[in-house]
Amino acid sequence: MMALVGIVGYVHLPVEQFPDMAPPIVEVSADYPGASAEAVQKSVIVPIEQAINGANGIDYISSSSTSSGSAFIQVVFKNGIDPDMAVVMVKNKVAEVEGILPQEVLQTGVHVETSQQTFLKVIALECPDNRFESDFISNYFDINIKPRLQRIKGVGKVNVLGNTFAMRIWLDPKRMAHYDLLPQDIEEVLEAQNVEAAIGTLGENSKHTFQYTLVYRGRLLSEEEFGNIVIKSLHDGEELRLCDVARCELGSESYATDSWINGHNGTVAFITQKAGSNARQVNLEIDELMEQARPQLPPGVEFKVLLDSNDFLNASMAEGYKTLV
Repeated sequence: MMALVGIVGYVHLPVEQFPDMAPPIVEVSADYPGASAEAVQKSVIVPIEQAINGANGIDYISSSSTSSGSAFIQVVFKNGIDPDMAVVMVKNKVAEVEGILPQEVLQTGVHVETSQQTFLKVIALECPDNRFESDFISNYFDINIKPRLQRIKGVGKVNVLGNTFAMRIWLDPKRMAHYDLLPQDIEEVLEAQNVEAAIGTLGENSKHTFQYTLVYRGRLLSEEEFGNIVIKSLHDGEELRLCDVARCELGSESYATDSWINGHNGTVAFITQKAGSNARQVNLEIDELMEQARPQLPPGVEFKVLLDSNDFLNASMAEGYKTLV
C-alpha cells in the first residue's frame, strides 16, 4: 500500500513554486535619431531619471546612452513590489516630464515595460540558401512573429537583432545648398504631405438621399511617390521636387546592426521573461507558437532555437525526480 501511494504521489507530484529571487525590473527606452550619446544623456536620460527618483520602492537606477541616439534606463525595485504596479508608477513619472523632452523623442515614443535581465529563449529565422535578404527576414519576423510572441502570457520583451524596412531619403548637400534648403525644410514638407487626414464629406446638407465620404491615398508608399513630393516653386514657375535634391530608396530602418545565422541570412530574437511568470510554461508556449507558424514561413526560411532555458530546467527536474526515486 505504501508503494502504491508513493507511485501515485510521484505521478501527481506538483512543481513547487518558490518566491521570486530576482527583484522587479522596469526598463525605459527611447530613441533620439541623429543625436550623440552626450546629447541623449543630457536631454533624455537626466530629466527622466530625476522624475523616476520620486517613485516608491526603488532600489537603484542605472542608465546608458549610445551614439546611435538610443537611451536605456533600468529601474530596479525592492523585492515584494508588484511588477505591474512598478510599471504604472514609472509610467506616471515619465508622463510628468514628457513636455520637456525633445519632439523627436516624443514622435518615436518613450517605452516602459517590465523585464528580466536574463534571456528566456533565443530564437532565429534562417535562410540557408540565402534566397531572401536579412532585411526581408527581419521585417517578416517583426510583422508576423513578434506580435504573436508578445501576446504570450509571461513574455516580457522581444528584441529583434535585425532591421525592418523603411523609406530612406539621402539628401544631396550640394543641391540642397544650391536651392538654399536645410534638412528641416525637407522634414516640414514630409510632415505636411505624407499624412493621413479626414477630408470631409459631400452631400451632407443637400436634399439628395446619398452622402459621400471623401477618401484619398493618404501616406505615400513607393520611392516614386516620395520623389514626386513638391518642395517649393522656383522663380521660373517650375516645381522643385524631392527627387531633385535627394535619392529615395526602400532600405533598412537602421544600419547600426546586422545579423547572420551560421553564415546565412537571417535574424535573431532575444526573448525575456516577465517577473512572476512560469519560465518552463512560457517556453513551451513559445515552442507551440513556432510549430504553428512553421508552415506559414516563406519558402526556404526555417526556425532555429539558439538558447532554451528549459534545457537547464528539465535537467534540474530530472535530477530531482532521480533523487526521489
